[in-house]
This record gives sequence, C-alpha cells and structure tokens, in this order.
Amino acid sequence: MGKIGKSLFASSYLIILIMVGCDTKYSQNEIYIRPELDEEYYKTALSSVNRAIENRPSSADAHYKRALLLEALSDYKSAITNARKAIELNDGKPEYYLCLARNSYLDQNIEGALKAAHQVENMQRGTAQLYRLIADLYQDQGNHSEALNYNNQLMRLSNKSSDHFQRGAILWSQGDSIKAVESLKYSIDLDSTFEQSYDKLAQIYLLTHQYDSAHQFLDKAMALDGNDIDRIFTKGEIFKQEGKRDSALTAFRKILNIDSRHIASVFEISQLFLEKYRYDSANFYANRILDLSPGDRRAKLMEARILDKRGFYNGAMQKYQELIEQDSTFNLAFQELEKLKRKVAYLRKLKEEQQAGRDLPILRPKNIKTGNSSR
Repeated sequence: MGKIGKSLFASSYLIILIMVGCDTKYSQNEIYIRPELDEEYYKTALSSVNRAIENRPSSADAHYKRALLLEALSDYKSAITNARKAIELNDGKPEYYLCLARNSYLDQNIEGALKAAHQVENMQRGTAQLYRLIADLYQDQGNHSEALNYNNQLMRLSNKSSDHFQRGAILWSQGDSIKAVESLKYSIDLDSTFEQSYDKLAQIYLLTHQYDSAHQFLDKAMALDGNDIDRIFTKGEIFKQEGKRDSALTAFRKILNIDSRHIASVFEISQLFLEKYRYDSANFYANRILDLSPGDRRAKLMEARILDKRGFYNGAMQKYQELIEQDSTFNLAFQELEKLKRKVAYLRKLKEEQQAGRDLPILRPKNIKTGNSSR
C-alpha cells in the first residue's frame, strides 16, 4: 500500500470508527493491531482523531480512540490521560477502564492498573483478556497466589500457548518447578513457535544446574532467532556454569558484535579473563565498562578484584571502600571487602609467625660423651 493509499485508508478507517461512536462493534484489538500498517498510519489516524476532538471535545469515544492510537505509538502517559478523559466524560464503558489499566501497566504503574482492571471486573463478566492482564499484574507485584487464582479463571476461558506460559512462570515463582516445567512444555506442545516458553525452560534448567536440558531448550529458541541478545547471554551463562570459559567468551563476544555497548557482556568477559589469570585483558574490559558508563560500579568492582588477584591488597581495599561510599547498599562489595580483610589479616599473621620462627634459635641435641663412645 502506497503512502497516499495508507493515508486515505487511515483517515477513512478512523472516520468510520468515530461515526459509530460509543456503539462501535469493533474491539480495541481490531482498531489498532493491524500488521499491514505502520507508524505512519497511526500518526495519520491520530491527526484525524485530533480533528474530531477539536470539533467534538465532549466525545468520550473520540478520547478513547485517541488513547488507543497513542498506545500503539508507545506514548503510554498520553494514552492514560486520554483514557481518563474518556472515563470522565462517560464512566459507564468498561473498555475505557481496560484501556486505562493496560496503559498504566505499560507505564509501570501496577497499583493504578490493578485498580482500573478491577473496575472492569465489577462492570462486566470476566473475559480472557481481563483475567490475563490481572494475572500478569499480580505476578509483577509479587502476589503469586492471586496471580495463579486469576490464571485459573483464565484457563476456564482460554487454552492458548501464552496462557500456559503465564501459568508456568507463576508456578516457578511459587517454587513448584515440576508443575512449572509441565505447563511450559504443554505451551510448546500447543505452539512449537512460542519462543518465550523455550527461554523460560532454559532459564529454569540453568538455575537448577541441568545444563544439558538448558542447552536443549535454548538451542530450540535460538533456531527461531539466533541473534536474540538475551538468548546468547543465557548461552554464555550456561557455558560459564559448566566451566567452559572459552565457549562462554565466544558467546559474550558475539553479543558485542551485535551491540558493542552491552555492558553486562563486557563485565562477563572481564570476569572470565580474571579467572583465566589474564589480568591485563580483564583490566582492559573493566576500563571499557567505564568508557561506556563512567562511574559504573561493576567496573570498580572488577578493578578491585583484579588488584586483589595481583596481590595489591591495599589498593583493592581502597576500591571496595570507594564502592561502598558510592552505594552503601552494594552488599557484594561489602562482602568481598570483609573477605579480603580476613585474608590480609591471615597473611599478616602467617608472615609474623614465619618471621618469629626464623628468629628462634635452632635447638639440637647435646653431644653427650661417654667413656665407651667411639669416634
């Protein structure tokens, strides 16, 4: 579709939506999730809605349509403002509250999203879309029991791969690894292209030290998208846990070929070189972190570790102290500093004891002579 065609289609499409107003039969998904359209369409459509609002500022449905388009353009704060305006003009439409809940979630306002979602629940019979959203909200809030409760309600209405993925993630958060794995594998049985389930299974098997299974599911995910940075990073983590440092280095370097500013990979490379006693290389990558993010505490942590390994204990302790002064909540730096202090105290005591041992006179048995002794 050419530019003119897209513009005409966008304008006519939105005009139809606005004309049908509050009684539109179109769902919110049909309004803005259209694969053949792009950002240009949404901006053109937004211009049409803006003109409609200028002509009819009291149209709740027009503000709602604008909220949907702003959501499609990832302008969640503005979408929230327009959803609230739609509710102010007409508080009897559950789809307005659902739009507010969804965008509040996307704007990382969990409490606000839950409030709006429960308002929808009070206004109409629960839908799969609503239960799915509320389960996600409770899961992100850390209320896993409520998340599972709403996932249970969801499962009575829907049997999508994504629903079983959600269930597996919740069960894993509750510590039920067996049922979590079952749900995730069933998700794959329903849709072998559902990548998130492969990723989650790989992470679970990594954390439970089942490295062969972790590789198995991660490789399947990478067959779907082998350049996904998170997957390559997980691959590196598995190799690192297996003690395969060279393979881990290869994985993290591959990430830097895709994104040279991926600090987590730079840190891992520095740490691996430290473990291989290649201190200059470790220091080079630590400095690279500082180049990418001046003052980054991971770089200072690595510098402290390198100084420790090289035997420059005073310098290492100074770096750790700087880290703690920079961030008093950095428990890892505090723990490593205390460990280093104990090591230094032990080495000092050992040196003192050895020095004391050299200063003591060497005692030998006396040569007792007897009359019958032989020469």
